[in-house]
Amino acid sequence: MHVIYHCPQHSYSAAVAAAIHLELLPPDRKPSPRTILEIVDYFAWPGAERGSIYPAGADGEGNRVYLLPRSFSLTILQNVVTGFTRILGGDVGELSLVDASLPGRHWHRANRLFSSLAWLTGSRFLPVLEINNIYFALVKLVEGQRRQQHFRGKGKWF
Repeated sequence: MHVIYHCPQHSYSAAVAAAIHLELLPPDRKPSPRTILEIVDYFAWPGAERGSIYPAGADGEGNRVYLLPRSFSLTILQNVVTGFTRILGGDVGELSLVDASLPGRHWHRANRLFSSLAWLTGSRFLPVLEINNIYFALVKLVEGQRRQQHFRGKGKWF
């Protein structure tokens, strides 16, 4: 199984969801802001190119986990990834696209303002606040993904 966590690049939620999936972050307590930034930097999320898939690691069951920073066009993304999976001869059932952008992301306009003014602390601070607010929702998202993987079972790699 290949699991791709994606969200708009200005958000850190895909990187944090992948870290939860890979058990780099605990599911039962919120990490500190410093830990969140360390995870984001570990995955090189701020420098990632939109539309490129980045490997994050493999979970304990051998499922490959990836990150995909994207713009706000979700439908195009899903169609392209599904199309390439079919072209490469892979089973679409072995691919799971997980949208880690959760509701309540009202910070992105302020984040763009801080970024445009080159206030570096602001541009990283607001997404960390977002993660602090939605952390347990991300844990639920990852747990739901794992349940789906369990029901699908193991399959061939493509």
